[in-house]
Amino acid sequence: MSKLTTFISTLVKSLTNPGYYSDILSASFSFSLRYMFALLFFIALIRGVVFSLVFISVIPKIPGYIEDGKRIARDLYPPGLTVTIKDGSLRSNVDEPYSIPFPAQFNIKGMSLLVIDTKASVDSFKTYHTAFLITRNALAYPDSDTRGSYRVYPFSNLKGFIIINRGVYDRAMNAILPYLRYYPLALAGIFAFLIFVIPVFGSLLSLLVTLIYLVILTLCTRLVAKVMKLNLSYSQVYRLGMHGLTFSLIFGLFKSLTGVSIPYTYTAPFLLWMFIVFNQFKNKDETKFPSAKSA
Repeated sequence: MSKLTTFISTLVKSLTNPGYYSDILSASFSFSLRYMFALLFFIALIRGVVFSLVFISVIPKIPGYIEDGKRIARDLYPPGLTVTIKDGSLRSNVDEPYSIPFPAQFNIKGMSLLVIDTKASVDSFKTYHTAFLITRNALAYPDSDTRGSYRVYPFSNLKGFIIINRGVYDRAMNAILPYLRYYPLALAGIFAFLIFVIPVFGSLLSLLVTLIYLVILTLCTRLVAKVMKLNLSYSQVYRLGMHGLTFSLIFGLFKSLTGVSIPYTYTAPFLLWMFIVFNQFKNKDETKFPSAKSA
C-alpha cells in the first residue's frame, strides 16, 4: 500500500507541481524509472480492462455467431466443383472464369470471394474484383501489409497429386468444426491475456519506446535549459523528462478511450511543461543542482 501511495503522490506532483522537480534531481534514476514503468503499467491495465468490458458484452452473442459460422462454412463450397493440382498445375471441371460469391450474410456486393481462371495470370488480380484469384499455377490474395497490393502462392510448392471436391471439403469441415465447442476456454484465455499479460508486456514495450523517444526530446529540452542558463546535465534533464511526460501519457490514454483526435498533444504539452519547470528553477535562482544518486 505504501508503494501505491508513493506512486499516486509522485503522479500528482509530477502532473501539477513544477517545484517538485527539484526533488527529483535528489532521487535516484531507478526511482524515476520505476515511476514511469508503474504509470505505463496502469495505463495498459486500464486499456485492458476497458477492452475486456467491451469483450464481455459480446460474449452472450458468440454462440449464435458460431452456429451461423458453422452453417456458412458447411455451405461455402459449391457441390459440383472439383479442382485438381498435379505437378504445380491446377485444373477444374467447370466453365471458367468460375466465381464463388461471398455468403449473403456478409452483404458484400460487386466483389467475389474467389475466382478460378486457369487462363489468367496473377498480374490481372485487381481486374477480377475478387478476394482470391486461382490461376493455373498460383493463388493470388490481398497483401495485408500494403493496401491495394497482393501476394502470390505458387502451386509448385505443393507436391504430389491433390484433389479437392465437395466430399473432401465436407470431411475437412467435419474434422475442424467440432473444435469450436472449446470456445469458452479460448475466451477465458483471451480474457486472462488482456488482464494479466498485456499490462505487463505492453508496459515494458511502451517503456522501451518512451525511453528511446525521450532521448530525442531531451535534446530539445536541454537546449531550452541552456538558453535559460540552467546548469543541468543531459542525464538530469532526461530524468526530469521522465516525470514531465506524465500529462502526455495520460492524455494519450484519454484519446485512445474516447476516440478524440487532437494533434500535437504528446510533444507540445511536454515541452510547455518542461519550460514551466525550468522557469521555476530560474525563479529560485538555482544555478547548481544536486548530482544524481546511483540506482
